Amino acid sequence: MRPRSLYETLGKFALGVGMGASVLAVVALAIGGGTPALASGACAVAFALPGLIFLQEARRLAARQAALAHVATLAEERGILGPDDLARALRTRTEDADRILKKAFAEGVLAGAFDARGRFVAASAPRCRMCGAPRPRALASGCPSCGATGG
Repeated sequence: MRPRSLYETLGKFALGVGMGASVLAVVALAIGGGTPALASGACAVAFALPGLIFLQEARRLAARQAALAHVATLAEERGILGPDDLARALRTRTEDADRILKKAFAEGVLAGAFDARGRFVAASAPRCRMCGAPRPRALASGCPSCGATGG
């Protein structure tokens, strides 16, 4: 079971138990039992708080996964993605963009490798026919490595 779905399941279960305990607290209060109502209310809080925390963690993991998928899409679209380019695209600092890029690669979200200049080169990046160096997809002119034109 993936961590996100585990947190989501635990959160929903805990909130369900908390809701049940709060219903029992209301029933006990209506019947006139102060101590049972107090105990049931305490159980409701004891289950509802962790349930909310679990659901928040599931939401955080979903947002994180979506962000890493966005970085992977950018890398595939461009072919070559450096930390500076990613920082501009995400409107963040270069250091943060570099960490995000390395995290996405380490977790297997990105397919490819890093070059000597620290840029990520997607596995599907176009290559120069003359020297075999990777090229950005948007590059219409010659090869940045050897200067060859046409591919």
